[in-house]
Amino acid sequence: MSSTGIQLIIRKYGYQAKISKLYPHALRHTFCKNLVNAEVSLEKIALLAGHDSLETTRRYCEPSQKDLQDAVELIGEEE
Repeated sequence: MSSTGIQLIIRKYGYQAKISKLYPHALRHTFCKNLVNAEVSLEKIALLAGHDSLETTRRYCEPSQKDLQDAVELIGEEE
């Protein structure tokens, strides 16, 4: 299957799910971010994603505004 074929399939399913901008690259980001959320090390994520550099992996795994908000809220929680 060609890369264009894969893109068309992903867009088709994105359209059916009412996700307007679904691209293969977005799925890579989601894959990496889900691994970060599962506390997998960046080294392992880089290998799984096929990245040569941890810097590339870091860009894929940047925290969202919600991630930052959740982190700040942790210091206010009682044990």
